[in-house]
Amino acid sequence: MGQGKAVLIVSESEKRATRFSAMLANAGYRVTIADTFDAAKKQLALGPRLVITDLKLGAYNGLHVALRAKVAGTPTIVLGPPDSVLSRDAAALDAIYLPEEAPDQEILEMAEQLLDEKRRSGNGWGMGLALVWNLSTARAGAGRRTSFR
Repeated sequence: MGQGKAVLIVSESEKRATRFSAMLANAGYRVTIADTFDAAKKQLALGPRLVITDLKLGAYNGLHVALRAKVAGTPTIVLGPPDSVLSRDAAALDAIYLPEEAPDQEILEMAEQLLDEKRRSGNGWGMGLALVWNLSTARAGAGRRTSFR
């Protein structure tokens, strides 16, 4: 994935992944979609600049992805149901927790803010951003996908 505006998405929802992928591609981002936690781990090794993840990912969850992204120095946005405990858990991992029904514009603005912070701070990272979507089927639209069943 490398440098620039590469974003990793991992989600169970093909519809949501397609929507976010189109939104991010239209904003100039290169999007890769992983459909499982294991596929997300492999893509994190390629160095995306941002990760956006659903909370629910089968046997794993978006906080697992946020932890791996934090270790890699990648900002993360986790999307899930409104929950103060989950929000606190995400903050402990330097991730941003947003309601899963947050407007697309809010997610895009948060992504841009986090990427700007990362650019200004160089290689260090004080906050995380991950959007991981676990996709069970192929999707149409911009971006790449890995490890689909």
